[in-house]
Amino acid sequence: MNYRQYMQQERHRPPTKGFKCSEDIEKYDDNLTAVIFKCNLPPIKHLNHDVILEFNCREPSCGALEGDEKGVELTDEDFAVDPNFFDEGYNLAGSTGFKIWTGSRLLIEALTWSQPETDCERLREIQDCIKNGNGGTPLHIIELGAGVGTVGTYLAAVGAHVLLTDLPTLVDNAIEVNLERNERILGTYNDDLCPTPTWLENGRRIGMGYADSTPLDWTKPIEEQLT
Repeated sequence: MNYRQYMQQERHRPPTKGFKCSEDIEKYDDNLTAVIFKCNLPPIKHLNHDVILEFNCREPSCGALEGDEKGVELTDEDFAVDPNFFDEGYNLAGSTGFKIWTGSRLLIEALTWSQPETDCERLREIQDCIKNGNGGTPLHIIELGAGVGTVGTYLAAVGAHVLLTDLPTLVDNAIEVNLERNERILGTYNDDLCPTPTWLENGRRIGMGYADSTPLDWTKPIEEQLT
């Protein structure tokens, strides 16, 4: 075995057993079509069924589905002119935030689905901190370029307090939409009345944690965007 093969074998994390993703199509009265990306949370002790997060996207995911996981294809009639094309600060790079990419799945698996046989000690420490906090204090996370909010929402659902950031167009038309959607979904299984963290101005209870969003354009000085 040469060095490259050795490193690939040692650094490759096996597929996560039990983690599943899929896509469905959702139609609206105004003839718009959305792709709903779904993924399940890690097992919850007092429930005997999967808890599924849902994310409203404008296009099918790219590289986020594996094996026989259900995906969807859009027809020409399903695509519409980008309604945010002329929004201030919105550009081609920003438009990629309305779909889910491979990295989102890999981050969720690595950060929240433990593999004790293969994960290094440091990764296991991070996983535990996300779910259980640090010394009893929930972990505070700021996500840059959150897109539709998949990773940040998922981390909140397992216990973290998360501030999701992206361009104003994505915050208003994707992140907030999906936070509200998953607040409704996850509000039914957790009765813990932990107060909203003060640093999240409009924090939503998402599963075991909280999440909020705010616009942030990382191409501009942060000082100019603080309020």
